[in-house]
Amino acid sequence: MKDFLKVGIPIALSLGLIKLVQQSKIAEEYKDVLLVINDNSPESIEIGNYFAKKRYIKNIIHLNTLNKEVVKETEYHENILNPIKEYLSMRDDINYIVTTKGIPLVVIGDDEIRKWYNGKSMDNMLTILNEYEAEGWSPIISEWTPQTRKTNNYFTPTKHFSNKYFGMYLVTRLTGYTVEGVKNMIDRSVNTKIGKFVFDEDPISMGNYFLPIAELLQINGYDVLYDTTTQYLKNQENVTGYRSWGDNDSSITGSDQEIKEGSVPNNTWTNGSVAELISSTCARTFIKENWNKIQLYRQTMLGDLLENGLTGAQGHGTEPFFDSLSDPYIFYKKYLSGFNMAESFYAATGYINWKTVVIGDPKMRIR
Repeated sequence: MKDFLKVGIPIALSLGLIKLVQQSKIAEEYKDVLLVINDNSPESIEIGNYFAKKRYIKNIIHLNTLNKEVVKETEYHENILNPIKEYLSMRDDINYIVTTKGIPLVVIGDDEIRKWYNGKSMDNMLTILNEYEAEGWSPIISEWTPQTRKTNNYFTPTKHFSNKYFGMYLVTRLTGYTVEGVKNMIDRSVNTKIGKFVFDEDPISMGNYFLPIAELLQINGYDVLYDTTTQYLKNQENVTGYRSWGDNDSSITGSDQEIKEGSVPNNTWTNGSVAELISSTCARTFIKENWNKIQLYRQTMLGDLLENGLTGAQGHGTEPFFDSLSDPYIFYKKYLSGFNMAESFYAATGYINWKTVVIGDPKMRIR
């Protein structure tokens, strides 16, 4: 028999720990968002233009960088970091940076080749771009030791984000396997609604890691499925929040391809749905056919979940270490109390300038 908590009838919010804000009739404003487009990528141009039109974005910078997922440090400095820094040096009203498919995903050292553990997320490097000198700074490491990651100034905040107060930027990416898929994600990031929250433990790996947030949501009246069996849950409907061990779930076995494909939950997702997997490199590529071009081929790919309709996620381009994952307890407390998606993921993540990739409309919000 399955061992899970399932709540289908709302319970009174007796503890008042999470109180969903009333739906606002005022459209989200994007005047503090900088949209980044790579003019060398037709995909980036099409996605960027679509997002700008849908969200009435006026702050747009066009880059002339390589249309590759992985670039060297010099390329990052010369054709990504420096132009964005120059643009932002004239602006003090930008809080969010949004990159697009077709803009480099991972940065490695000039003398390195990409491996599953080296390099950093380009987006995550941009979070503290004001701290970087254009010359003479090397952000890339090839060793396991995380000596160049930074403590996140926005970790466990008590207020909404602003660059002026926290001294950094929140960076997200509009990406997926296809342009049409990304457009669909953009369209489904509005008119959000609450469905089911699925927390799929692997009792062999770490017993009850998701239990605190599952209990909190249950007490506060949300539809929660908390599973502690050795079965990997699949085919859940109307999922708003999802956490699992992905390919690290001990019940998933077989060849690399069988493990990768077997770890896709195949859920249906609500508008405003969000997910994170305990999977080291699930954001290593968003080119579907490249799943086996990078070591640790068996690992889940977030692109598969986005293709199924997921609207927001956090993952990592290379090995991040367990303590770089977002804390699910902090994340859902923020996301269900009026903080937007970008605020919620960053508020729950202890480190920046590291491996993290946040995917989706930064201002997607449960209303």
